[in-house]
Amino acid sequence: MASGLSGFLLKIRKAETPFYARLKKLILALAITEVPMPGFTRPLWSLLYHLRMMVPEVWRRLLSVAYRIPLFKSQCAQVGRRLYLEQIPHISGKVKLILGDDVNISGHFSVRAGRTFEDPEIILGNKVFVGHQVTMQVAKRIEIEEGAALAAGCYVTDNDGHPLDIAARLRKEPVAPEEVMPVRIGRHAWIGRGSSIMKGVTIGEFAIVGVNSVVISDVPAYSIAMGNPARVVKKMPPPDPPPGPVLG
Repeated sequence: MASGLSGFLLKIRKAETPFYARLKKLILALAITEVPMPGFTRPLWSLLYHLRMMVPEVWRRLLSVAYRIPLFKSQCAQVGRRLYLEQIPHISGKVKLILGDDVNISGHFSVRAGRTFEDPEIILGNKVFVGHQVTMQVAKRIEIEEGAALAAGCYVTDNDGHPLDIAARLRKEPVAPEEVMPVRIGRHAWIGRGSSIMKGVTIGEFAIVGVNSVVISDVPAYSIAMGNPARVVKKMPPPDPPPGPVLG
């Protein structure tokens, strides 16, 4: 059946006979034909366009509220109000997840917990944004403060994922406690797409990390850092007066 259809289509493309040539012209004519749209029908087409965009989004939201969010909440120690969740996060290992209000997890979010400490924890403050395909590897503590944002593809870790000692690594032992160093990303900091925040790093408030950067040392508040390893390339003066906590 498939080979017969393929042969038929090939004859049309080659226009082997006058019949197939006419059929090919008809198909090409249909491909470039436009359906007239009188002006009075424009509101109807506009309504249909918005319905086409809105209905799938409403369905995704209902599915999230009725299924994804309750499922995810069952794995969290604490979740604030108005969580926005597009996909069910993938959680590997035992981890304590604490989420504030208005957290937005956009797309796939992956969490990997280490075995070094009893209760490794990840804290996402109010209005934190987590982009698509963000991964966090935690052995003790990762804290993302209020209003901070991680663009798609970011990686945050408080450990190396394996012991530095070769013998311990071959024995598949967990990371040594002294090799774990918590990470903190300050208020309203922005972490650019594809960037990695490594163990022991503190990102200051309102700081910006450029795209595809690897951060291995602290980034001061109100500064822009980029590169591999990331270095501060610009300092921004704080507003006058300095911003206080964002309410609401």
